[in-house]
Amino acid sequence: GPPLPDEALEVHDPVIVVEVLSPSTSRHDTGTKLAGYFSVATVQHYLIVDPVRSVLIHHRRGTEHIETRIASEGTLLLDPPGIELLLDGLFGEA
Repeated sequence: GPPLPDEALEVHDPVIVVEVLSPSTSRHDTGTKLAGYFSVATVQHYLIVDPVRSVLIHHRRGTEHIETRIASEGTLLLDPPGIELLLDGLFGEA
């Protein structure tokens, strides 16, 4: 691809990819990018933060297919690498 800007951070062997959805790119982020990210063998989780709907969409690599969960509260376990995310209050609700 094209050269990266000097301030860009290149991550080798990513395990988790996180995107914040914007109205102008939502179709691309939830379709084309999903397939693209999971074409990378090391990617296990693709998280999409939707601030308009106040939900987190979690796509996870399963043994035979991509598993999807939509959540706005509770705890989300990302394993690997073994990270727990507390979703309560993520969207500003106290």
